[in-house]
Amino acid sequence: MGDKDKFLQLNAGYILNFVKNAKELTEKDFRTQDTTQLFSIFSGGDGILDKNDYKNLWQLVNKYANQNNDNILDGDEEKALLEEINKNSDKKFDHTSLTHFLMKVFQRPDKVDLEDTAQLNVDFMELVESDVRRSVESTNDIEKMFNPNGDKTNVEYDENDKIKSKTLLDCNGKTVKIMFYDEAGEPSRIETKTQQGYEIIDLKPEYGDYSIIKTGEDKTKKHSETFVLDDSTINTTICKRVEYDSTNQGSRTEYVYDTLKGTNELLSIAEYKNGKKSKVTGYKEGRPEEITEYIYDNDYYQGKYPSEIRTYNARGNLTYLIDNKNQKSYDGKGNEIDEQANMARNTSDEEISTIASSLLKELSSENLSKLNSHNVLEIMSRYKYLSIKFTPEGDAIKQDLLDDILANPDMEARREQVKILVEALRGKIDNIFENNARVTEEMLERGKQIINQLLDDCLSDKADNNLIKDNIKQVLFFFKNWFFEFGGLTYTDTPNGKIDKYSYQNKIGDCWLLATLDSLSELKCGQEYLKQIIENNEQNQQVKIKLNGGKTIYTVSYEEIRKAYHYSIGDADMKALEIAFEKYFEEYKPNGLDSIDGGWQQYSYQILSGNEPKDTVIQNGAAGIVIDGEFIEINKKNRDKLKHIPINVSKITPDLMSQIKEVQNFSSLTVSSRDAHELSSHAYYITNISKEGFITVKEPNTPNLARTYTAEMFLKIYGNELTLFIM
Repeated sequence: MGDKDKFLQLNAGYILNFVKNAKELTEKDFRTQDTTQLFSIFSGGDGILDKNDYKNLWQLVNKYANQNNDNILDGDEEKALLEEINKNSDKKFDHTSLTHFLMKVFQRPDKVDLEDTAQLNVDFMELVESDVRRSVESTNDIEKMFNPNGDKTNVEYDENDKIKSKTLLDCNGKTVKIMFYDEAGEPSRIETKTQQGYEIIDLKPEYGDYSIIKTGEDKTKKHSETFVLDDSTINTTICKRVEYDSTNQGSRTEYVYDTLKGTNELLSIAEYKNGKKSKVTGYKEGRPEEITEYIYDNDYYQGKYPSEIRTYNARGNLTYLIDNKNQKSYDGKGNEIDEQANMARNTSDEEISTIASSLLKELSSENLSKLNSHNVLEIMSRYKYLSIKFTPEGDAIKQDLLDDILANPDMEARREQVKILVEALRGKIDNIFENNARVTEEMLERGKQIINQLLDDCLSDKADNNLIKDNIKQVLFFFKNWFFEFGGLTYTDTPNGKIDKYSYQNKIGDCWLLATLDSLSELKCGQEYLKQIIENNEQNQQVKIKLNGGKTIYTVSYEEIRKAYHYSIGDADMKALEIAFEKYFEEYKPNGLDSIDGGWQQYSYQILSGNEPKDTVIQNGAAGIVIDGEFIEINKKNRDKLKHIPINVSKITPDLMSQIKEVQNFSSLTVSSRDAHELSSHAYYITNISKEGFITVKEPNTPNLARTYTAEMFLKIYGNELTLFIM
């Protein structure tokens, strides 16, 4: 099998050779859904490539590569190979998927010694372990990233005349960057000397396309590390930022974000102490959803593995405990969980479908004897709320349980059925509320009272079908939107003339306004500015909002604030500002808009100050604005000239961020980020630009969570628009 004629070549120049440990590959080694399915096909569905699977795959590829007797799998032959694979497959694979799969199972020729291969004496090809390598185009991109201007570099070779490194020098002969190559002659990392130490781009991290590492002069003392997964190979883009403890290299914090949608959603925070995982917090929509703690005991495997794993819900209540020492599990109330009890609690889909079908086909008092609130809860948990979907005799049927119950002509049976629904819903209240981490205890109690009253009204003698339906639908709506709608419903804050509490964006798309107001409220000079806009009457809790530089005034009552459920949750003065802005939009329709549901940050600064926005211009490499023909650079010296003028930046650059850093202490800075399809955008605000170049960002959805990025990552995510407002 070492004969060169037995090797197959892709038209891109790759020679196909089995990797040494291909039979140890599993589904987790293939990152895309398509390549995972291809692996399942060629591994016989058992997840392991065995000797026969090797031969079958080799024979299939060999068949099409030899159609023209040249051992090259060209475009037409690869198309034929795809057709063969797709012929008996529900999923239709494309050219990219097939190439990625082949490059995982096979390998590049630069690690292969053909003579050594001949000595293996096996009836299938078995060479050295390899990873999926980047395409030639990607390698060229790396070269461009290292040396964008094509300047001269010093090249160092090893004893086998293979390239070892390239060094880029400046005009004074000083080292600017060094790019190191691996044994296969591919770029492996780029090191750049900075004022603080080094920036290292690892081109072959364990996960993803590359990682960015900031270090001090001692390269072992890492400041942060960012992993980036390529969204061309998976259906999401993950940014993983790692912060290292400078006093203990075994301790770190890992932040994982989903950046695909442009919202940079926080997915999880993992904490490590002394090299061991101690805590993981999972997030959903930016809010804590589940917390897992790892407890270690030196008596249990010398403290190498956790002796206990504890899981808490969003409100910090224990829900699950694994005792590894005694091999037992407990629920949140301390009750031991065993396999038999779990099996008894689980009901199969077929059984639930039978219950649902029976209930919907014959709504009678006799049928109710088989049902209770637990049955209904099971149905509700398996099927969306009260809509039941089941398949009798192969036909998909979707009916609504509530509608069918209310249509029952037997009033006594209807009353009993409504009672079961009400009790089932009442049983969900505590569980829903326990996972509401951002609502105060006072708001929770108020919410429970409201929901229980709605359910009680359904059982009254005066309750007709419309009241029952409206009340139950309202309860379900609160359950589904437990933070937004429920939080707004139980709003309890009172105005005090300043924004001094976190406010969470609700269902209205006014992130552009909230980002501006949040940014102002976190600055001392911003609070002073807001004092000129917000005037609170302590006697009647009315709030007077002065817009358009004080020329337009609206009075917002506390009753309006309390009933404006769909606006932000948290600070009453913030909500008063939203109401006042809504009134302004309805009256003046700025830029043709009649609602605050969608807008741009420049509008918020303009309506607050009454001043027209100015676009930045560049002169002599510096950004500024032009007033009455005079160019005014953005800097400390020109603070008074630039004060209270909204400044628009259409494209953010590293030079601009360096310039803005000089005025950040007295400036409100808001930025926008668009989703991957450029269909929508979201507003954020910058809270700090550090000496090391790190940029910290917050957003209206989760203003209590700050996200810090390297300059490169920030520009990648927020490279659209920036609005600057100097005070």
